[in-house]
Amino acid sequence: MTLSLPSLPRPAGLALSLSLLSLSACASLRSVSVTQVPADRSRPISAESHDWTVFGIAGDNDYADEVPKQLMAQCQGGKVTGVLTKSESKLWVFVSRRRVTAQAFCVADAGAAAHVPAPSAAPSGAR
Repeated sequence: MTLSLPSLPRPAGLALSLSLLSLSACASLRSVSVTQVPADRSRPISAESHDWTVFGIAGDNDYADEVPKQLMAQCQGGKVTGVLTKSESKLWVFVSRRRVTAQAFCVADAGAAAHVPAPSAAPSGAR
């Protein structure tokens, strides 16, 4: 007994093949790094940046420079520590997306805290 599949007209078969091909993707995790995780994990922060390439041609890697800036902006007056970074890429037929993500913790910086002036006391008549 032979099993035969119905045949599609040539243009329809080609269109279906191209459609399925364009929906498929390949994903890869290129690197992961972790710094020492602090005991105080009460202030988690995260950042992400990505860019797109066509035919694998990338002009630069400047998109990744945004990640530390985003982390520091979320932790002003503190110290960013316990950083987990990931570099990922996802490739479709002609287009790819490169993405860098980071998760971290913002902890009080003991050195900076000594230099921060104490809040002034409210006047005794203020309500």
